[in-house]
Amino acid sequence: MVSLAAACTCKKEAPPVPPVASVVSREGAVKVERGGKSADAAPKTPLFTGDVLFTGAKSSCVIRYADGTQLQVAELTRFRLGGVPGKLTVEIEEGSIVSDARGGGGLRVVTRYGAAEVLRGSEVQFNLSVGGGSMDVAFGEIRLVGEDGGEQVLAAGGEFDLFLKKPKSAPDAGVAAAAPAPEAPEQFAVTLSAPKGAALVRPKGKSRFAPAQPSAPIEPGTEFQVRKGGSALLAASGMELSVGSSRGSFGEAVREGGVERYAIGLEDGEGALRLPGETERQLTLTGHGRTAVLRTREESQLVVRQGRSGTEVEVLSGEIELSAASGPSTAVRAGGRAVISAKGVETGSPIRPAVVLPHSKKVRVYSEALAAVGLAVPEAQPAPRVEVARDAQFSKLLLAGRVYGEAVTVEPPRSGELFWRALDGQGAVIAKGQARFDRDNAASPVEKPVADVAETGLKASVFFQSAPPALAFSFQPREGASRYRVRVYRSGDLKTPVAEKAVSEPRCTFEAGAIGEGDYVWYAAPLDPNGTELAGGRMNKLEIVYDNSRTTLAIAHPRQGEAGGKAVPVSGVAPLGSKLYVNGKSAPLDAKGRFSLQLERAETVVFRLVAEGQEAFWVRQLRRHP
Repeated sequence: MVSLAAACTCKKEAPPVPPVASVVSREGAVKVERGGKSADAAPKTPLFTGDVLFTGAKSSCVIRYADGTQLQVAELTRFRLGGVPGKLTVEIEEGSIVSDARGGGGLRVVTRYGAAEVLRGSEVQFNLSVGGGSMDVAFGEIRLVGEDGGEQVLAAGGEFDLFLKKPKSAPDAGVAAAAPAPEAPEQFAVTLSAPKGAALVRPKGKSRFAPAQPSAPIEPGTEFQVRKGGSALLAASGMELSVGSSRGSFGEAVREGGVERYAIGLEDGEGALRLPGETERQLTLTGHGRTAVLRTREESQLVVRQGRSGTEVEVLSGEIELSAASGPSTAVRAGGRAVISAKGVETGSPIRPAVVLPHSKKVRVYSEALAAVGLAVPEAQPAPRVEVARDAQFSKLLLAGRVYGEAVTVEPPRSGELFWRALDGQGAVIAKGQARFDRDNAASPVEKPVADVAETGLKASVFFQSAPPALAFSFQPREGASRYRVRVYRSGDLKTPVAEKAVSEPRCTFEAGAIGEGDYVWYAAPLDPNGTELAGGRMNKLEIVYDNSRTTLAIAHPRQGEAGGKAVPVSGVAPLGSKLYVNGKSAPLDAKGRFSLQLERAETVVFRLVAEGQEAFWVRQLRRHP
């Protein structure tokens, strides 16, 4: 199973998305493209993430972001708006733009040659053409991010040919200078790894599928199939996609203009997508005639599910911008989920896992089939980076990235340990947690459903937990007896039996609970064929004592897989001195640690036991009542 959480329940209508900018003024022909359609960009026109603006000859415009940053756009310029308030971007395709952040909060400018962070209080002019680009820092400073990830801070005071791949050279006299050719995109090697026979590939132009070779790169256009019950890993330099039973195709993996771009087709099934590092990446995911575009500038992990009704995306860590083809983008942070369908992008409310484990302590979890678990994360500003691993050294991370909510959702092991930690902006640990996962060990509180009571002439003691057990009385056979009548009396009342039964063998069993806690005497009288009592029987003493010596939880109901209904009975025994919570609410315990309550309709029952400073969870799933 690739998924780390439950399915998404999306709203019928997505909430309105606020604009990120607006047109202040314009001269000449200025257009905006949105959802594949072009319209006139008049003053006061609201602009959204994903919009593409372009100016014609002898045309210009001024736009203002929501935070006050302004763009002065020259003629023959084309660019795309991106980001969210507080983290805005502009992707320049060609032309000239002056970015004025002296009254705003800063801006990230992306080109095919690199990216630059325009810091608050700065003004920079960007000029971009097929041959290269330049920038002129008029005020303040910028931080330039190269294709190799390196950074350089540039202050005001001059023009910098930083996007050109080769230095400018003076042309020969009388010969027109030729524009330098743009550098070709860098191709990434892509591999498809899977256990032997689990995955098949068919390169473009081939007629048959063949087993995937783990170390052999696959070419763009290659189709793949993962057999039922199998799994495979599609990996490139900055992307890993783990898929279960599915079919799809690989399109491309390139770095161009400081942006890593990937194209993958997924016709069905689901995959866990990991995008490590802080590089800017764009993933185009196709399937069932739909196109979903995912963009991120930070380390992110997510789950994608491809179905006929839509492409579902669940973000586990980081933040992505999600759009349908060329439509407007929607920002989705860790803990959020969305579906791309014919209606566009519809966001859904995050679904809280049934179990959220606390940090800063070691806990135990007992379950037979726990699909997802939440790992609590402390609140911090900025949002902490969270790492999850199977070992305390965090040598191989299962999940990593910024988490914006109170918990990160993961798929736990059936048996074993999970470790997680939250790091601040400087990489210091601010919280960590540890959990051990095992099979459900909460046996029914009546471990021995039948207690044997022998006729010895001495006092017998029966100890029980939760409900009194069934009692099996045994006695010596009597000569001449054809039947026996067994009577049980309370020690203070020898006239009226609390239990009575006639049997043909020298053994008599009363069902569980028929004889409760207390002091008793019992007698097995032999009977002749006429029913007359014979001599030879004797009185025996018996005490039935409740004894809670438990050190762990015992659950009588519900059992794993029981059918749920409008009301779910819950009962069992907890250790003395402990505290018990059921589905987040305190469960009252009597003086002997017993509990019995009714839950409203539920598909999962979570028991949380706090005893002697330790915490443990038991999770039981119920079948839906027909």
